[in-house]
Amino acid sequence: MGSYRQLRDARLITMGMRDTQMPEKPYYEDAYIYFPTGRLTLMQAQQIFSTIPFELDLIDHTEHFTWYSDRPNREHVRRVDQLEETVEQCHPAMIVPGVKAIIRSFREGRRDMVERAVVMKGHKTLVQYYALRDPNGEYLGTIEFTGNVDHIIDLYDQGAYSADITSGASTKADKALGRQFQQQDATSGASAQMTPPKMTRWFKFKMVVAHLIKRNDHK
Repeated sequence: MGSYRQLRDARLITMGMRDTQMPEKPYYEDAYIYFPTGRLTLMQAQQIFSTIPFELDLIDHTEHFTWYSDRPNREHVRRVDQLEETVEQCHPAMIVPGVKAIIRSFREGRRDMVERAVVMKGHKTLVQYYALRDPNGEYLGTIEFTGNVDHIIDLYDQGAYSADITSGASTKADKALGRQFQQQDATSGASAQMTPPKMTRWFKFKMVVAHLIKRNDHK
């Protein structure tokens, strides 16, 4: 079997495309991938990676860059002509020693994840490296996760994580907030553009009081 690049080039020729273009569809439209938790078509698998709000890259067990998610507006810009490049070729020289050290720790089984928080293009970004292993623990490669966390931090600042919804204690304040969204949606018709209002100290206080009352009622 030829390398990915050879197979890709042959496929692009038959499709009349240049080697700097990416096919819009997976190669086999009707194929299914069966997982222990369900099945996906190749098209669904591709579109999941194109839709999720973060990006993934794969360095395989031979330390070659072999795959990346084709999400638009990536923080780490990747191109199909970079596929099959070595770690040294696809990373800036100044960070190669660090990347190699992470991969070595994964290969030796000393670590399973390394993360770092950085600012990229003005965005607060979380970069995480994960060891990819088979069910027997054999090393398959390294996954690099890159996610813009600006929105998550904004939600936290607005108090979105002030209550644990798994407790089953839906407070009056929660219901009131829900009604507020419904009323705004009915009048503006712009629910997709709405964001939760910034929680004031008084509103937070009312939520705490309502939660304490609810908890006392259950005793």
